[in-house]
Amino acid sequence: MPETTLLFSEILDLVHKAKTKDKKVEILRKYNSDALRMVIKSSFDPKIVWLLPEGDVPYEKNAAPEG
Repeated sequence: MPETTLLFSEILDLVHKAKTKDKKVEILRKYNSDALRMVIKSSFDPKIVWLLPEGDVPYEKNAAPEG
């Protein structure tokens, strides 16, 4: 079990910044969890189909300033 709790994005950022394959594997083993494995698998397994529409996100910027 990892010593600290990091977000998946933080773990994957550490992996991305690691210089060698061995270091990347070490980081993934350190923060190994079923949830992280599911996120990685769902991102790269071609058998898994996401139910999201193709194309750009229909985003409209909020005209009102924050606060």
